[in-house]
Amino acid sequence: MIRRLTRIELQGYKTFAANTNIEFGDVTCIVGPNGSGKSNIADGVRWVLGEQSFSLLRGRKTADMIFSGSQERSRASMASATIVFDNSDGWLPIDFAEVSLTRRAYRDGQNEYLINGQKTRLRDVTDLLGTVGLAQRTYTVIGQGLVDTALSIKADERRKLFEEAAGIGVYRQKREDATRKLDQTQRNVERVSDILAEIRPRLRALDRQARRARDFKQVQQDLHHLLRTWYGYHWQNAQDTYAQSLKQLEYSKQDLSKLWTEQEAQAEKIAKHREEVAAKRSQVTAWHNEAAKLHENYQSHYREIAVAEERVRNIKQQRDTIESELISFRTNLELHSSKVKEAESNRAKLMAERDKALHQFTEAKSQSEQQQSKLATLKKQEADALLHKANLKEQLLTFQAKNKALGDNRQYISVEIKDSEKDLQESDLSIQALETTLAELENKNKEAQVELGSATNKRNNLSKTLHTIRTEVEQIGEQLAEANDESERLQTKQRWISHQRLGQDKGATGPEIIRRASEKGTLKSYMGTIAEIISVDQDLETAISAALGKNIQAILLENSSSVDSIKDLLEKHGGRATLLPLDKLRAQKSSLAVKNDGFIGWATDLIKCDKQYRNAINILLDKTAICIDSRSAQMIAEQLPFGAMSVTQEGEVYYANGPTILGKATETDSLVLAREARNLPDQIDAANAKRDTLSDTKDKLVAQLRDTRDIFDDFQPTLDELLDQELNVSNERDSTVIELERAQSNHNWTEQMIATLQTRLNKVDEEILTGTKEIELLTIKHLDSEKKSLEFHNLVMGLDTSDISSILTSCQTNLAVAERALKDAETRDVELNSVYKTEVERIDSRKSQLTKLDSQLSDIETNIAKLSKFQMKSQQDIAKLQQLIEPEENTIHALEIKMVSDDGPESKFRDVIHNMEHRHAQAQLELQRQQDHLDSLQTQINDDFGLADIEFGENITGSVPLPFDQIVEHLDYVSELPEDIEDSINRLRIQMRRIG
Repeated sequence: MIRRLTRIELQGYKTFAANTNIEFGDVTCIVGPNGSGKSNIADGVRWVLGEQSFSLLRGRKTADMIFSGSQERSRASMASATIVFDNSDGWLPIDFAEVSLTRRAYRDGQNEYLINGQKTRLRDVTDLLGTVGLAQRTYTVIGQGLVDTALSIKADERRKLFEEAAGIGVYRQKREDATRKLDQTQRNVERVSDILAEIRPRLRALDRQARRARDFKQVQQDLHHLLRTWYGYHWQNAQDTYAQSLKQLEYSKQDLSKLWTEQEAQAEKIAKHREEVAAKRSQVTAWHNEAAKLHENYQSHYREIAVAEERVRNIKQQRDTIESELISFRTNLELHSSKVKEAESNRAKLMAERDKALHQFTEAKSQSEQQQSKLATLKKQEADALLHKANLKEQLLTFQAKNKALGDNRQYISVEIKDSEKDLQESDLSIQALETTLAELENKNKEAQVELGSATNKRNNLSKTLHTIRTEVEQIGEQLAEANDESERLQTKQRWISHQRLGQDKGATGPEIIRRASEKGTLKSYMGTIAEIISVDQDLETAISAALGKNIQAILLENSSSVDSIKDLLEKHGGRATLLPLDKLRAQKSSLAVKNDGFIGWATDLIKCDKQYRNAINILLDKTAICIDSRSAQMIAEQLPFGAMSVTQEGEVYYANGPTILGKATETDSLVLAREARNLPDQIDAANAKRDTLSDTKDKLVAQLRDTRDIFDDFQPTLDELLDQELNVSNERDSTVIELERAQSNHNWTEQMIATLQTRLNKVDEEILTGTKEIELLTIKHLDSEKKSLEFHNLVMGLDTSDISSILTSCQTNLAVAERALKDAETRDVELNSVYKTEVERIDSRKSQLTKLDSQLSDIETNIAKLSKFQMKSQQDIAKLQQLIEPEENTIHALEIKMVSDDGPESKFRDVIHNMEHRHAQAQLELQRQQDHLDSLQTQINDDFGLADIEFGENITGSVPLPFDQIVEHLDYVSELPEDIEDSINRLRIQMRRIG
């Protein structure tokens, strides 16, 4: 392997900050001191080969692989390692003589892998190296401390190591990946099955929704057609009203402009007087402001002088008070000085007496200590003897009390044993009674459960029946709602078709006039139009409509007796119409032969109608061939004689003599409407019959549901009673079980208590015997100790120490009295000195205050003189300004009187302008209301139609959409609305809301 390893390049990896290129060749080892980077080279080899465990690389995260910086060099942002192998013998399964593997790591945690400079995946690198035994677990690179790990691995890990070394680990990994993908696919298949199972029950509901969507679309189309007519009429009316409002606004604007011109001339005249008054008033105001400022200064100086005088008075009062206090303080100072001297003399005398008492106390104390030492020795011996006697007495009393307590305890335990034996007998009897009661309750509980189970099954069966009937009622209800919607949709469609047929004839007044006359009964021979009496396959309706053209509205008459009446009617009301009196019609069917694969048949043969109308059909559609497409129609037209024609299923007409008619025929709607009008009554009857059947079925099911519900409700109290009975028996049984368990527990506890008490009784007897022996021994020891303590007491009483003690006590008392008197004298001396010092400080403080008050008094008097001068000057300036203000105010008053006399006509003129402005504002509001109405109507049109091509008036502007004929809706001008159009629109809107 070392022969195949050519070199390794490291840059930014751990300690290799600069680009480091290590050529191997014949190198077998790398030697260097600690910290030189030997292990980092091994880590770099492991890292570039795809190692993912940072613990093996002696790090914790990706950033630890990147050079972290030093004092001389900043940290690196990327670590890169490249290892180059010699592949001249093809040991690596790749078509390169030299293979380089590169790994790069960035501080954000991203890693890149390259093979010969091309980016690749980690999986590709591991697959390439795994086939030649360089996988991660082959221990090709063994780091520090990993030798023991490699030798002590478990059997399973050792097997994986051999598989990696043999190169089969790659295939094992691929097998695991394939197995994992198969498991994922199986889970996806199961999920799809679950989704299908979940969706399948919803197909019926989705089918109903689809039918409702189709119905909604049909109603929407019907509403769309009616809204076109309604919006066309209201849009034109709104534009006319807007134009009238705009014209009225122009008139009021002209009148108002004239009045404004006259007002401006009058206003200029008044403005001159106002400017003159304003100029004079401005000057007077300035003088008044200046006078106010001077008056304010005067008042300010007056207030400052008053404050200063008050301060002078206060300072003088303070000065008098301080001088009187100084006299009192000096008298007190002299008195305290004499007291201090007297206290110092007394303190010296008391110190001499204290020293004498201290000497006497020292001599008496020495004699007392010698006598007390001897007495203490005797008392200690006496105390030890008494203590030993007391201890023996205490032990004796303790054992006597213990023996008495043990006797009482023995008697108590004996009584407890007798009571426990009695309780044990009663417990046996109670357990036997409870076991008998429990057996009886178990039998009752089983019987109650059987009855309850039977009743519950019956209740469940009734509940299932209720659920089944309720489900059927809901299903029938849904079907009934659908049937109602279907019936109402068909009836709405019938009304719409009737309205549409009337609307189509709105412009062609001839057929409409004749139809109305027949409805009034003035034309007895009227039989209908061609569109109403023929029946055609749906895929041929367009072709037949194009072939008939305008003749699709031709009028069929039973005879020619009404022709003259119709002529007079049309001359009176206008219009044209094609009349086909059946008694006058003469037709001969042509027999032409056509050979072409695109030939469908002759139009006369493809139309179904009564025999009496056949001549009319032959006249209108003789020699008319119906073809599949335009190519076949053109070829057939060339074969037909003059006067004949061929028509495609799309409605294209090719005449034998050359003319061609292309495009969609509008007559198709008439034929479709006629077909729908013929079929709708039967469809409506069928829908109503279905609705009635479903309604009856629903009523029966509701009655059955009500009866079943009554049975269920009547049965519920019985079930509740059985539940309560079973619950009571169960509760009683549980209570008995608990009592039995408690009795058995008490029985066992009583047996244990008797055994425990017997053990305690035996132990108490042993303790009583031992205590009796100890009492006898302690009695003998106590008598000996009492004799010794009496001997020591007699020796102590024979030693007399009363004289020494009385002398020591007297000396100690004299010393304490002398020290107390000296301490009181010293305290008194300190207090007198403190009071004397305080008096001196108070006198100095009052002198300092007097000096400050004299200085303040001088400053205030100087300030008062200065303020008095300022006050006098302000008063003189105010008098001068008052002499200037009075003449100017008189002049202003005269000018204002003149302005008031000129303002009378101006006020009346302003009232006229105000009224005209009010009328102009009303015209503007009316115009704005009409504009808002137009905008609102346009918004409604856009909401209902989306893009709409609307005709705007001369002075009305608006956005016009691009001419997308398939998207933009065109609104035509409508001068008159049908009577019931708004009711039809509201009915269709309600139906849409109910469907959607």
